[in-house]
Amino acid sequence: AEAIAGFEILYRSLTGPFTDAEGATSTVIVQSLADIAVPTLVVAGDFDAVVQIAARQIGQSTLLPSLELSMDLLQTVGQCDNGYACVYQNNLSWSSPTTPLPSLIAAMNNAEPLKTGRVVVIDKPDAGQAAVYLARTGINRRDPDYFRGIVTNSVLSGYSGRLNQEIRIKRGLSYGAGSQLDTRRDVGPFVASAQTKNESGAQVAELLLGEISRLSSAPPADVELTPRKAVLIGNFSRNLETVNGLVNQVAGLALHGLSLDEINRYINNVQAIKSEDVQKFAGTRLDAKTSNIIIVGNAKLFLPELEKKYPNVEVIPVTELDLNTALLRKKK
Repeated sequence: AEAIAGFEILYRSLTGPFTDAEGATSTVIVQSLADIAVPTLVVAGDFDAVVQIAARQIGQSTLLPSLELSMDLLQTVGQCDNGYACVYQNNLSWSSPTTPLPSLIAAMNNAEPLKTGRVVVIDKPDAGQAAVYLARTGINRRDPDYFRGIVTNSVLSGYSGRLNQEIRIKRGLSYGAGSQLDTRRDVGPFVASAQTKNESGAQVAELLLGEISRLSSAPPADVELTPRKAVLIGNFSRNLETVNGLVNQVAGLALHGLSLDEINRYINNVQAIKSEDVQKFAGTRLDAKTSNIIIVGNAKLFLPELEKKYPNVEVIPVTELDLNTALLRKKK
């Protein structure tokens, strides 16, 4: 009911007046997008959800045709006290009048595993440097591998992390290289990146992939792992020194549906991660073979070298780039 009411406010500003009806479920009459003349009846429990109406009009050129949202934390499921079935409180997107779309996490868990990642070059002839990115799916904040993940990322990132050591300090190919494991309520991305001169774009891409792959075969010794864990613990502790920092930590736990007393276990959880934990996480959750490489730069200066290593390179001129499609290329 609250979800329908929220969409009423949004769609009132987009498509005109609404009419509410009394009854066991909320009823809203809306005018569809793109100036459709015929109003569409939306009834919770026997309806095409408002987002599905939008999906049919604007979802054909986007990576996902519809938006999937969750309305409640997991621990409140089954405890709905607003007079409506929990299924209507926790789902906004429906594949049929009686079947909600699966959550993003469930959809990703059931997806076929990728056999190889994409290698995409955005050709921008006027680029003075090349931006090199490795990207793949990561984990969500509630994942049991969370602490293994953040320690693994710390080994890779930071000034003394492996990526910066190999790309900047040893070879001078960039002012800095690093990675980020972005954990959210749903699965977030893992990204490793560096800026370099155009001529070394292919070399930096190979180094990013190589270092992540090497972590699964050459795990860090204690002399390397201990200071990387100390960075995490130090940053965490400094954040607790201010009121704002403490509130942000507690708010993050609440947002992700975690027990608030986990704040007391953070340091011990980080300290408990061992070298073999990092090796396992890198091998199973950061598989280099299924990661994607994206390079934006003057392609003629690095493409020949890149194609020697990756025959599946996709080259997209920047004038044909379309970020609203999975193919990343404008339709001809």
